[in-house]
Amino acid sequence: MKQLKENEGIERGLLLTMAVIAGLTVANCYYNQPLLEMIRHDMGVSQHEANLITVVTQIGYALGLCFLIPMGDLYSRRRIIVVNMTVVAIMAVVIAVASKVWMIWGASLLLGACSV
Repeated sequence: MKQLKENEGIERGLLLTMAVIAGLTVANCYYNQPLLEMIRHDMGVSQHEANLITVVTQIGYALGLCFLIPMGDLYSRRRIIVVNMTVVAIMAVVIAVASKVWMIWGASLLLGACSV
């Protein structure tokens, strides 16, 4: 593990890596938007039900900001990140194999919450 030195900043490569990871993680909240019409057709649900997927994901993100981010003051941030990324990966698989729209809603809520 790299040790950062006081008053020297973060080296360019590490900063770029962190920026890319943060961007890809937050993008989890938006990956479903271009697919909503296909999801609606494949699931046989109304447009309203399909659009709720994005709404539920955003609600999850807001809940994550309110409840998961403050946990970084109480618990190991590294452990929180590992748990969050594991949950995100599992929820992405659940969304991919879901056969009911309510399964996508639930997984999207957790995916949004853990994408913080």
